[in-house]
Amino acid sequence: MSIELLLPAGSYENFTVAVNNGADAVYIGGSRFSARANAVNFSDEEIVSAVKYAHTRGVKVYVAINTLIEDDKLSEALEFAHFCYVNGVDALIVQDMGFLSLLKKYIPDMKLNASTQMTLHNLKGVKAAEEAGFSRVVLSRELSREEIGNICAGAKAEIEVFAHGALCMSYSGQCLMSSFIGGRSGNRGACAQPCRLPYSLADCQGNVVCRDKYLLSLKDLCMLDRIGDLEKLGVNSLKVEGRMKNSAYVAMTAHLYSKYKNGGQVDLCDIEDLQSVFSRNGFTRGYYENTTGRQMLNLDKNNDDVYKNISANAKARAEALCRNEGRKIPVSASFEAALGEKATLCVWDAEGNFVSITGNCTVEKAVNVPLTEERITAQLSKTGSTPFELDGLTVNIGEGISLPVKELNEMRRDAFSKLEDERTRQNADAKPPKYTLNIVGGANKTVFTAGAMTYEQIKTLEKTDAERIYIPADVYDKHKDEFSSDRFYVKIPAIERFGNIASGYDRICTSNFSQVYDSVPHKHGGVRMNVFNSESVKFLKENGFESVCLSPELNMHRIINISKDIPTEAIVYGYVPVMTVQNCVIKSAYGKCACDNGVHRLIDRKGAHFNVVADKTNCTNVIYNSTPVYMGDKMHDIYSSGIACALLDFTFESSEEIEEIFTLYKQGKPFGKAFTRGHFYRGV
Repeated sequence: MSIELLLPAGSYENFTVAVNNGADAVYIGGSRFSARANAVNFSDEEIVSAVKYAHTRGVKVYVAINTLIEDDKLSEALEFAHFCYVNGVDALIVQDMGFLSLLKKYIPDMKLNASTQMTLHNLKGVKAAEEAGFSRVVLSRELSREEIGNICAGAKAEIEVFAHGALCMSYSGQCLMSSFIGGRSGNRGACAQPCRLPYSLADCQGNVVCRDKYLLSLKDLCMLDRIGDLEKLGVNSLKVEGRMKNSAYVAMTAHLYSKYKNGGQVDLCDIEDLQSVFSRNGFTRGYYENTTGRQMLNLDKNNDDVYKNISANAKARAEALCRNEGRKIPVSASFEAALGEKATLCVWDAEGNFVSITGNCTVEKAVNVPLTEERITAQLSKTGSTPFELDGLTVNIGEGISLPVKELNEMRRDAFSKLEDERTRQNADAKPPKYTLNIVGGANKTVFTAGAMTYEQIKTLEKTDAERIYIPADVYDKHKDEFSSDRFYVKIPAIERFGNIASGYDRICTSNFSQVYDSVPHKHGGVRMNVFNSESVKFLKENGFESVCLSPELNMHRIINISKDIPTEAIVYGYVPVMTVQNCVIKSAYGKCACDNGVHRLIDRKGAHFNVVADKTNCTNVIYNSTPVYMGDKMHDIYSSGIACALLDFTFESSEEIEEIFTLYKQGKPFGKAFTRGHFYRGV
């Protein structure tokens, strides 16, 4: 089987355009729980129609339920998933680990694809997804050719990679910038794309080294001339991004990627038309070819005019493709008619679907013009608006017989209609799930926990009464003899690449789904795990976790009501990481590597400063929010929420500042600097 071409559709119109221009599968979102909440999306009735339309034409349909789901929506999400299963949807695309556990329990036969929002970027992560029940994994966009090949070689699950379209600056699932700046969460399908705005970059002394450039705005991905290479690596599916894009984009990408799926030298004119229908100053293959840096960015242009610059040729070509309704499935048929009997017509396809139709009229002796094989072939070949074309017909009729043309036409219509029904797979007998959320109460007492970035900060935290201290893995590895007590947990990076996957620790704080099944005596789920609902807490408990930090996107109401099967933690102080990026912001600003120049600061158009830290172990940047979360004078709300641990997460603070902040929290006093309440009183 050749590599799958997977197209997006944000509307029913775009769906039919994708199907009729070469898509092997199409992914869509329903009116709920979609990570593209601002797309038109599909009503339940349209999903039913889409599945039938696609399946009769040999195309699969995947539905994205790939947002984080709050407790009071879990039942509705499960009902929607059951609706998709009953109506033959081929797979669900899922992010939320709690929702995943419900799907495996209540709809075990539903095929599940792990969303790119799960930040699965190494073989360990893919194997964790396999163990959890996923049959396909959508890899992070940031991987190189070598990394993709290594994953494909070791994976049992199907591997899907992005082949075309917009690139997020942050690893998907690790971006909170839109959420914390404006309350529009990418994890909840409402990203405002602040990455497409201009920024300046200042060094650690405050000197602006790059001014008003688009340092977070990547060019679009295009792998049109690498399809064969990806197939050789073992990739199962090529994903085109774009549920928010128009029909011209869907038509052109579907047509051209389908055109080159079977090889051939890519025509420059085709690349130009692809760029014309939508691109941000051309295309990139930077991550795949390990050529990151400025060349991946739209450094000098905001690209607000991406839809305005389409060429006349590309526009005409795309419009013609949008009118294409000619996708046909070849079918075979046999027709038999004998005097005094009723005629029979059998039709079947290559997948083994078979229908047999018996006519209503008895075959009579011809009075004038007898029925001929040519006449039968002509009538049965009139497939018209059906999704079929006759690709072989066997005729066995007696001599000198007669049968009305109307009878032939009715038999043909009935046969094709029934074949459509046969090709539309459904699971009508599936019983609806009966799900009830069981809540476990919280702790009666809240203690302080703390995290730090540097050795000096950790030594300061040792002097406090923090019951647990989270230490970065690289710091722990250098000073492990000093941190042997059970008070210390090693914080595993969210991104583990280049063979530096952490292991051999007794106590860890996880940051990625790949670490869920680690055989470690003591596991804590860190803030990067996106734990948004009670079922996620329960899932981690079932997999050996002793405690978990809740998502910083939860508000106080949800924190109070979330089930606390294991002790829960909330970050009550700290600069929250809002992006983890592979294309180094510092290198792009300088035009060369400059990680050794200390902590840099992104400056937005309103003057807000976002610290940028280079992580050399994985060659990534972590961008932190411009102001810290502060809840020192609101701790009465935290104490009454059932939270067991209040996390003070230190990053850029001096030893003196750490001691001062601990004192403020002990005394319940207000903060004297700029701060945010995060999502405690607003949520997403």
